[in-house]
Amino acid sequence: MACDKSLLPVKKERILFKLSIVSICYENPDELKSTLQSIVNSKLLADYGDYIDIVVVDGSSSTVCRTVVSSYFSTLVNNYNQGSDKGIYDAMNKGVKFALGEQVLFLNSGDILESS
Repeated sequence: MACDKSLLPVKKERILFKLSIVSICYENPDELKSTLQSIVNSKLLADYGDYIDIVVVDGSSSTVCRTVVSSYFSTLVNNYNQGSDKGIYDAMNKGVKFALGEQVLFLNSGDILESS
């Protein structure tokens, strides 16, 4: 399991996070960007941003999704993991392992979080 250490945050206390949003992507940067932007635009983030942990799991070895993640990393994404996996469910399990929240919401690339 390859974890990109250059994008890892300072370790945070697990108890601070109530919700982890896990997004799975595979060579679809446009969809990932729309998903991350929908989180930015959501009332959920505006009201509870300090209690939300964002995890992106990238099953690709290319850098297309990493570029998108890096533009959101300082303000939104707490953890980014890039490396091959055995499919979407394996990637989801990786996301759960990296999640720091008490609850997990899967919002995969291409999914949109309603803003209202």
